Amino acid sequence: MRLTYLAQRRELDAAYPLRVRDVVGFGLDRETSFLRRRTPEQRARLERALAEAGIAALAERPFRELSEGQQQRVLLARVHAAQADLAVLDEPTSAMDGAAEREAWALLARLRDETGLALVVITHAQALARAHADRVLVLDRDARSVVSGPPEDVVATALPLAARGAVNDEVPHDA
Repeated sequence: MRLTYLAQRRELDAAYPLRVRDVVGFGLDRETSFLRRRTPEQRARLERALAEAGIAALAERPFRELSEGQQQRVLLARVHAAQADLAVLDEPTSAMDGAAEREAWALLARLRDETGLALVVITHAQALARAHADRVLVLDRDARSVVSGPPEDVVATALPLAARGAVNDEVPHDA
C-alpha cells in the first residue's frame, strides 16, 4: 500500500529555494533517486498534477513566496502526483478562500473516484465532514469518547462535543 501525508503545518523550510514544480515532484520521489531521472510518464504525471490543481502557472515560482492557501494547493498537487492508495490530510483547506476550497474538494473527489484513492481527512469543521465524508470519526479527548459512523448519524451525537469545543460546526466558505 502506498501512503501519502499532507501535514497541517508547512513542513518545508522556507530557507530551501524550492520551486512549486520541485515540491509537487516530491510526490514522485519514492520512484526516483538522484541517480535515476524521471521518466516521460512521471514528468507527464507531474504536469497533470500541476494543471489539475490549478497551479500550472505557478510552477516556476518559489514555494516560499506563495500565500498559505497557494502552498496548500501545491501540497494537494503533490498528493495527486504521488498516486498513492491512501492519503492522510490534516486540515487540507484551512488557509484557502471559498473558491479555492471548493476546487480542492472537487480535485480530491475526482482523485477518489478516478483512482480509488482512500482519503482520511482530519478536520474540526463538521460541515465539511458532512459534505464530503462517507464515514466520520469524532474524537473527544476530554470525555475520552469516540463516535463513528455515517455523517448524518454522527452529527446528533457529536453536537454535545461541539458545545465543549471538540469540533467546529462553522459553515464552510462555500455554503
